[in-house]
Amino acid sequence: MRRDRDQAASREFVREQVGENLLHAREKAELSRDELAAKSGGDARMIRMLERGERGARLETALRLTEALELPLDSMVLDIGWVPSRKVTTGGYFVRSGGCSCRHR
Repeated sequence: MRRDRDQAASREFVREQVGENLLHAREKAELSRDELAAKSGGDARMIRMLERGERGARLETALRLTEALELPLDSMVLDIGWVPSRKVTTGGYFVRSGGCSCRHR
C-alpha cells in the first residue's frame, strides 16, 4: 500500500515539474496558451492542464510542444533526477539543486 502511494506521489511530482518547465518555456517564448496550441496542434485547455500538473504529457505531445517552442525534448524534464535504490521500484525522483534551469534564453 505504501509503495502504491509512493509511486503515485512520484508520478505527481514528475507531472508538476514537467508542467513548470513547460510554463517557463512558454513564457520565455512569449507565447499565449492559444498561440502554443496553434503551433503544436494541441489545444489551450490541454496545455493549461499540463502546466498545472493535472495531467501528464504523452511522448508525442511533448515532442509537438518542444518542436513548437524550438527546444530539445529534454527541456521538458530539466531538473528531474532519479535515484534508484537496489530495487528500482523503491527509488525516487528529486529536483536538482537550483530549481528550474530552462535552457531557452
